Amino acid sequence: MFERSLTAVGLLLLCAVAASCATTTPTASSSASGSTSASPAPNASLGASGSPTEALGPCAPEVRLDVLPEWAREGFNEAEPSALQAVGRSGEILAILFGGTLYSPPSDEVSNKILWVAKDGTTGPEGLVISAQRMDGTDPLGDPVERIVEGGPGPSTIDLPEAGCWRMSLAWAAEMDSLDLEYVDPAGSP
Repeated sequence: MFERSLTAVGLLLLCAVAASCATTTPTASSSASGSTSASPAPNASLGASGSPTEALGPCAPEVRLDVLPEWAREGFNEAEPSALQAVGRSGEILAILFGGTLYSPPSDEVSNKILWVAKDGTTGPEGLVISAQRMDGTDPLGDPVERIVEGGPGPSTIDLPEAGCWRMSLAWAAEMDSLDLEYVDPAGSP
């Protein structure tokens, strides 16, 4: 039943995203059992390899409705489950966007729920540390923020302080990756 709901939600989200031309971006993270940190993140402007964000090119979210990679299917009943997703630049982590469009400020209608799945399944005592930097192309805007998903990659709600394209640097256990997500103002202006 969960998988059917996920597929239906995914299809609805794809239609909504296509209609609004909106994609998702990194958000502040917290989990049902975890905490959310809003402290500045000095390394948020670094990519997965520790290089400056400018070296990664312009902030460009790549979110798509597609079949999940085999390594990210645990907990899904379908043989080839589909979901709205963004894969990290190094292919080490996947963000499954359950609510579809990510909103800042958060929407009253849907939460910014992201399921983080690590390719190798590792976790670490520090959890999943997300350093998020809002970007305008290759230029950082404002201060970076940090969010922590307690227990490592897993379910979270990531709320970020402003709408726009967010470059996320992700670290857990001994792994690192990065991806870009778009947050949209629920009033209609990104």
